[in-house]
Amino acid sequence: SGIAFVGDAQLEDLNFHLVQMISYDDIFSEANQVFTNNILLIIFAFLFSCLLITSLVHQVSQPLHDLDSYVTAMEKQGLHPDSPCRLEDYVYYDRDDEIGHLAIHTEQSFLALQEMFSRQENLNQAYRTAEAKMLQAQINPHFLYNTLDSIVWMITGERYKEAVFMTTQLGSLFRVSLSRGKTIISIEDR
Repeated sequence: SGIAFVGDAQLEDLNFHLVQMISYDDIFSEANQVFTNNILLIIFAFLFSCLLITSLVHQVSQPLHDLDSYVTAMEKQGLHPDSPCRLEDYVYYDRDDEIGHLAIHTEQSFLALQEMFSRQENLNQAYRTAEAKMLQAQINPHFLYNTLDSIVWMITGERYKEAVFMTTQLGSLFRVSLSRGKTIISIEDR
């Protein structure tokens, strides 16, 4: 049982009739060996492809994950100009491609936002100071009029000690208020 290969050959005056028999067991054994080798090659190629794809996905996803960590840290810290969050502490990506550009532009956006918030805070402080000065400028004439009027009534009512005390306190108040815009005045200057 097998396959016979037949061939004719001639060597000078001699004619040969050649027959070679290959058993089915030998044929199937070689076919099984080729099949096993092909399966192993396919498995190796599949595993290599999976490893390569995993490596490529990690190269792309890790910087994005790190960038997400940076953005999360910035959200927790807030956009204060003295925030310790720096991009290089979270993301290491030295390629000049889309992910690298995304990381750089994210940091630049946060820096621009920090600067805008700082400017806004300075503007708000200047606005509050100007508003307080405007209110003070409006209140001072009314306060002075009312105080002087009260002193006149005290003198008219012969309450001289109270009038002297109120006049002294008014003088101290003016000395403090004329302190050339200082917001804190030492006890020594009082």
